[in-house]
Amino acid sequence: MTSDSPPRRRRLVAAALACALALISCWKVDADLKLSTHKLDFGTSLSEATFTVTNDSHDNALTTGVTSLDYQLKSDHAWLTVQPASGHLDGEQTTMHTVTIDRSALLAGENLATIRATSNGGSDDIAVHVTRSVDGSCTDPPTAPGGPTPENGATGVSVDGDLSWTGGESQCDGLSATYDVYFGTATPPPFHHNSGDKKTFNPGRMAANTLIYWRIVAKDGNGSTSGPTWSFRTEAGSTTCTDPLTALALSAPADGATGVSQDVDLSWQGGDSQCVGHTSMYQVYFGTSSTPAFVDSVAGKTYDPGHLDASTTYYWKIVASDGISTRTSATRHFTTAAPPCTNGPADFTSLTPSADATNVSVNQDLSWSGGDSQCNGLTATYDVYFGTSSPARFDHNNGSDKSWNPGTLAGRQTYYWRVVAKDANGSRSSAERKFTTACDDNGASLDAPCTPSPSNGQQKADPKTALSWECGTTDCDDPLTFTIYLGKSATLDDGDIVGTTSARSYKPGPGMLKGKTTYYWKVVAHAGITDRPSPVWSFKTR
Repeated sequence: MTSDSPPRRRRLVAAALACALALISCWKVDADLKLSTHKLDFGTSLSEATFTVTNDSHDNALTTGVTSLDYQLKSDHAWLTVQPASGHLDGEQTTMHTVTIDRSALLAGENLATIRATSNGGSDDIAVHVTRSVDGSCTDPPTAPGGPTPENGATGVSVDGDLSWTGGESQCDGLSATYDVYFGTATPPPFHHNSGDKKTFNPGRMAANTLIYWRIVAKDGNGSTSGPTWSFRTEAGSTTCTDPLTALALSAPADGATGVSQDVDLSWQGGDSQCVGHTSMYQVYFGTSSTPAFVDSVAGKTYDPGHLDASTTYYWKIVASDGISTRTSATRHFTTAAPPCTNGPADFTSLTPSADATNVSVNQDLSWSGGDSQCNGLTATYDVYFGTSSPARFDHNNGSDKSWNPGTLAGRQTYYWRVVAKDANGSRSSAERKFTTACDDNGASLDAPCTPSPSNGQQKADPKTALSWECGTTDCDDPLTFTIYLGKSATLDDGDIVGTTSARSYKPGPGMLKGKTTYYWKVVAHAGITDRPSPVWSFKTR
């Protein structure tokens, strides 16, 4: 193959065009935050662990690099520290961070915390789990809750008042009590919610001139202790306005919505008080149960539930109250988006020509299967590395096509090649392969057998004669062989093959040729993968 052959010129033009396009490119690939883990479990003894942060973006064709990743790491509990607390990464760079636990500051039992990474390349969380064993020598439950505010039996309590209490403390080192709140207009009051370690509760706007019952149950790892049931009566309120709240409607997310952001805020409309001097409060019920639990009481019409789990269905409703009337919304649900797909292209499954193939046609196309993008919305392209030395050098990007015509190749030449699949999530390379072309696929150096004996059309040929011929020569170093066809019909086929030889003659076996019979014959020369047939000849025996 000469240096100025048309296929080579086409490749040079394509390479020049690619270079020109690269010169006019000026944008950068956005940074992409990637954490090596989303969960760290320190168990009962581990006090230190590590994780890595990576700028998981790499430079693609027609760009001038990757935007730097600037990020910060913050924990939500004082007993957990992360060092270093921030970082700066260029494309495909990685930094290791160390997480340290102060076990002396832990509560007994399971302790949960979150490490949040925020950056210009996205945000993500790591859930931290630590367990502190309980000292079995102390088994006392919490003290009884007491000191209620409002006082037991109080009257004229503000419909916007908060409830609080004292006591209910854990009596054992390492334990911390939480508080179940029972609240309602019936006695005994029903369970309302768990207040965590807070000793206050905002019930929202309560109904006017209403008798309220409530009690507190303190709980820790050693058991629970209940306070008595207390009661109070709210203030009389307005006697001139009995108008109901305006219609209450949930706005966002839409009911049944899917693919919702994990950082979505809940919002609603209406539920406003129509009475002068009264303002509505909104109780938020939220969770993964179809009957969501109370989580908070707010004065506004939005609520931030925090960072939600991916691919999870959540249910929620709102109860509005102004102390005169109450409205409850319908329960709605939505499903958060699945985690983003970050898989790179798949493995290659086959390449043609096969590895170490020989006698390959000089007109052979290269082709492959596999190497496809594994994420919806992405399409892989393929870089082809090709040449006569190993490792093969980059030749061109083949777009999304899985075959390539390299033009007419040189005969008796070994070629090396591999393919690299690329998409926005990364790249994957095949193993390098090699193949060797045939001596001369076009057969230019192999001529057809000629000059038959008996001569074509000869009469009275000896039935015992040997068949012979000339020509059928080649310049290749492939073995040269001849296949002999002999029959009584001019339409010779594979059923008429009588022998194969490397000589230029063939002796029919005894009785193969009969007297006074016309025979037709031809010879096919073979060299490498090239076949060259002679014309069909004939003779008649005496």
